[in-house]
Amino acid sequence: KRDLVYIDGMLQLARLYSKQLKKDSANTLFKLVSNSLPKPLNATAIGINYLKLYQSHLRRFNETTPALNKIINTKDSLFNKELIAVTRELTYKHKIEEDKQKVELLNKNRALDAALIAKNKQRSLLIISCLGLIVLGSGAVIYFLYQRKKQSNLLHLAELERLKQLHKTEVIKKLSASQEAERWRIADQLHDEVGSMISVVRLNLSANPKKQETISEEKIATANRILVDVANTVREMSHELMPVAIRKYGLINSIEQLISDINTSGKIYIEHLIYGFDNLSKYPEDFQISFYRIVQELFQNIVKHSKATNAIFQLMEHADSINLYIEDNGKGIEIDKSKNTGKGIGLLANRIDYYEGKISIEGQPGKGTLIVIDIPTGHMNRES
Repeated sequence: KRDLVYIDGMLQLARLYSKQLKKDSANTLFKLVSNSLPKPLNATAIGINYLKLYQSHLRRFNETTPALNKIINTKDSLFNKELIAVTRELTYKHKIEEDKQKVELLNKNRALDAALIAKNKQRSLLIISCLGLIVLGSGAVIYFLYQRKKQSNLLHLAELERLKQLHKTEVIKKLSASQEAERWRIADQLHDEVGSMISVVRLNLSANPKKQETISEEKIATANRILVDVANTVREMSHELMPVAIRKYGLINSIEQLISDINTSGKIYIEHLIYGFDNLSKYPEDFQISFYRIVQELFQNIVKHSKATNAIFQLMEHADSINLYIEDNGKGIEIDKSKNTGKGIGLLANRIDYYEGKISIEGQPGKGTLIVIDIPTGHMNRES
């Protein structure tokens, strides 16, 4: 459309030059118009108009005579005015066409912008939807994994609790078996040792009434000495079965009395340090008795088996545990064989294991033995 406006403008200007008898200028413009128009020339309206104007131009100059030159010269001023008017008209038309094209281009750009915005909006919605699905999917996977891990942890805790209860049951069985063995030992001691001593007493104090025999002072003295031994043996056995001193004097005083009795014997000297235990009421009575048994068994092993002359005993109470440390200068113990050193150690280990404690035994032959025991007591404090 823009090219047609220019062609039409040149055609009108050529017509004007032809009317003003400016042949060369008119021929130049007609030639430009002819070259610019599509062929054949009679195929378009502007082409037909060109043919009419060009034929009129040719006829005009064929009929022109030299007499007209004067007229042509006198009309130059009018031509210039008309030329200016035509130029202004063409400029105005061009500006209008240009503005129209600008408006059309602006509308097209707006339409493209709107389409682009709509497309971007749709794309953003699609991206947001995809992200939402990804987030939901990830959340579902995370929740599933969390629940699975939680379930696994619960199963693990349940299994640990089951194993703990099973272990505790085994410990109770071992403890019961050890206690039963201890009862059999005491029963054998009563039957063999005490029974035999009482039989000897009976023989010394018995007399045949038919022969009117009298009991000699030597037999009475022998019987009295044996009865004293029987009394001591029975008292020791009774103390092993139930340490009355714990109920009467308390755990710590009973341990200190036990140490004092051992030191009094002169066979071994035990240096001791006991810290804490200001409130023994927070410990159940069965725990105090079992702990006393542990200490008692440790001392018995030192006195009977270690051949030590000195020992160090430390007992410390912490916020959530009890720590026991005992070391002697005896013959020592082989660690590989410490688990099979007798029923006493087995019963000792079972008692410690029952309260979820730990025992550590270190020693070498000829270099003494070190035993460290840790027993947790936090649950006892909470229960109390």
